[in-house]
Amino acid sequence: MTDDTLLKAAGIAGGIDALARHLRVPKKQLGSWMEGEVETPRTVSLRAVDFLRGAPAVRSAPLTSPTPLQAARARR
Repeated sequence: MTDDTLLKAAGIAGGIDALARHLRVPKKQLGSWMEGEVETPRTVSLRAVDFLRGAPAVRSAPLTSPTPLQAARARR
């Protein structure tokens, strides 16, 4: 089973290399944890969760309201 927390953290960090540097772990070992080959140590999991909690939230809604013309086009 893959480690979804590490997968999500890697996506936010910008890849495995960046996450490995942030978590201060070898990239090869991180890959093994992500693939589910070996169980992720609790300390690493907690650091990944801390990383995710500190990451900026991804917005699903637009930052600004649509103009009246954009709203009319969207209703078509």
